[in-house]
This record gives sequence, C-alpha cells and structure tokens, in this order.
Amino acid sequence: MNRESKHRDIYHDMMPFKVKEILLVANLYDAFFIEREGRFSEIMLYDYGNMNLSSFPRITGVSTKEEVFEQLEEKNIDMVIVMIGLNTMKPLSISKKIKQIFPEMPVFVLLNNNLNIAFFQRYQKRNVFDQLFVWNGESSIFFSMIKYLKEHK
Repeated sequence: MNRESKHRDIYHDMMPFKVKEILLVANLYDAFFIEREGRFSEIMLYDYGNMNLSSFPRITGVSTKEEVFEQLEEKNIDMVIVMIGLNTMKPLSISKKIKQIFPEMPVFVLLNNNLNIAFFQRYQKRNVFDQLFVWNGESSIFFSMIKYLKEHK
C-alpha cells in the first residue's frame, strides 16, 4: 500500500460523515461573483482531488427565503451557507429561521468584509448560526467550511 493511499484511507475512516448537499444562500450578484471571480468549481475540484476524495458535494444556490425552505424540505441538505451581502439583516433573519425550524442543521455565515466580524459574532452567541467565515476572494474557504463541519459533526 503506498503512502498516499494509506493517508487517504485514514482520512476516510476518521471522517465517516460526508457532505453531499450544500445550500448556498446568496443574492444573485454575490453568487455570480463567487463562481466567476473565485473560480469556485475549479478550486473545489482541485482541493478534493488533492485529498483523493471521491465525491464532490452538490451546491444548490438560492436567493430568496421561499427558495431556502423549499430546498430544505425537498432535499437532504448537509449544510447551509448564508452569504452576507449589502443587506445584513435579511440573511441573518433567514439564518435564524432555519435554526428555529431545523435546529440541528449546520448554518455557516460567510462575510465579505473583515470589518463586520465583531458585529456578527454577537449573533453567533445567540445561536442564529453555527460558525462565521470570511470570504476574501479565495474559493478554498468553502473547502475549509466542509472540513470544519466534518471535524465538528
């Protein structure tokens, strides 16, 4: 057995939970920006390939509260990522409602500005979401979210 295979097998044994379905809640501009400027799919595939992981999660993007709850009812979602754009309170209200209806659902907030971290940490303490991440143009943040979830599930 070569070293890479052994490392991969140990990783899979340690992480039996697999993220298969991700719900990304973002306005249309932010969703487009993530995909285009951050080369999201390209980097995620690269990160997964480097870890020799066989299944790439499916990401469903939605932009309205109605779409969020429609997807949560219809699909077996493993995690929700709520992107905070210019309107900060609407995404937080969606996140809060998700946690009320689906309390075990991992909900991560993705900020696009480091300056807002302290403001949003107050909401994290109120169980409005589970973890806070900051988007700085690097799509690898999504792989970090998945790794965080696997480690804390």
